[in-house]
Amino acid sequence: NTMNLIDNLLLPLPETKGEELQVEASYLVDDFVWIFTSFYNRSVDSLYSYSYQYTLDGKPKTPRKLLEKLYVPGKKLIGEFDFELSVDSNHVLFAYTPPVNKYEFEDRSLKMIDKSNSILWNETLEISHPSEYFQVIKRVIPDSSHAYILAAAYSNRVNAANKNHVKNTGKYLLYHYNIEERSLNEAHLSLNGKYITSATMTFDEDKNLFIIGLYSRTRSYSVSGAFYLRLDMNTGKIIQKGFSDFDKDLLRQFISDKKIRNEKELDSFEIRELFLDSLDQVTLIAEQYYITTTTYTDPRTGHVIYTYYYHYNDILIVKFGEEGRIKWGKRLAKEQQSLDDKGYYASYSAVTHEDKLYIVYNDNPKNLQIDPESPNSNIWEMNDPKKSVAVLVTYT
Repeated sequence: NTMNLIDNLLLPLPETKGEELQVEASYLVDDFVWIFTSFYNRSVDSLYSYSYQYTLDGKPKTPRKLLEKLYVPGKKLIGEFDFELSVDSNHVLFAYTPPVNKYEFEDRSLKMIDKSNSILWNETLEISHPSEYFQVIKRVIPDSSHAYILAAAYSNRVNAANKNHVKNTGKYLLYHYNIEERSLNEAHLSLNGKYITSATMTFDEDKNLFIIGLYSRTRSYSVSGAFYLRLDMNTGKIIQKGFSDFDKDLLRQFISDKKIRNEKELDSFEIRELFLDSLDQVTLIAEQYYITTTTYTDPRTGHVIYTYYYHYNDILIVKFGEEGRIKWGKRLAKEQQSLDDKGYYASYSAVTHEDKLYIVYNDNPKNLQIDPESPNSNIWEMNDPKKSVAVLVTYT
């Protein structure tokens, strides 16, 4: 309550030969700290991953564990490590991609690790999508035998810089892997003529899986509504599903009545987070995010200089009711721009406590007298963090 430092702990990770050691994930589990690292050793062109466990007084709990060594010549091929703590906090799924050419079909390798730092099983899954066009969005691990993976597969290369200028060719896929049956099931998320633009998932302690997303009526990356899917991970059965178009009251917070009559949608929103309240009702937070680029060509040398502008604008907040339909929606108006720094002081941070949602962000001080929920507000841009102020907004 006082924000005073209670304790700090120095964990002695060993030195490595090669590039700087990267901490990929860390978890506080029961009475120990679980750390997963990676580093690239140039001398042998290999990428390593280790697991470490420390007691709360900073002493090693178990010997460090080598999880994987990948041969990645010159870092020219794609290879990566990811970690996900299970719902019951008893296991960690180690997922990694063996090095492949970006246009080749890739394998996804999975290892399940228990709290004794032992590897319970190791499997390689064949994914029938080129690595360049395949993106894992989220993993949820209900127990040591199952894994749910939400992913998107595209037929063209899409990124934040150009997604508003290309067609949405993404297919959103839910994979369920069962080690006991050694089976991988793939389900295509379909909305009967609507096109998913962004999606993610979360879970509760009862092992309910919530898959939430935004959709468009067209093959663009604008959005006109949200969908909801609730699945029981104990049985694999769908409990609730549905989708809701944004009503006019919500749209008016973002766009004019004229645009609503012309069936315009909201541009460039990406889901950032999902929160569950005490009634298992989901709150979705999405942010309007895009990148613009300018180029300058030196007439004497012909050298081209690229400047990247990162835009973090309005926040969309959607609350789902018990039936999985939209209960209410809000606009939190902001406008942030950063230059060539990927927005280190932009965007926002959000937490929930006792079913209240708290959002903090850096803003232009001229906006302090403006209602951030007003649809007619003229928002001043925050483009200089040194002159910004921190703003706290609370939703109940």
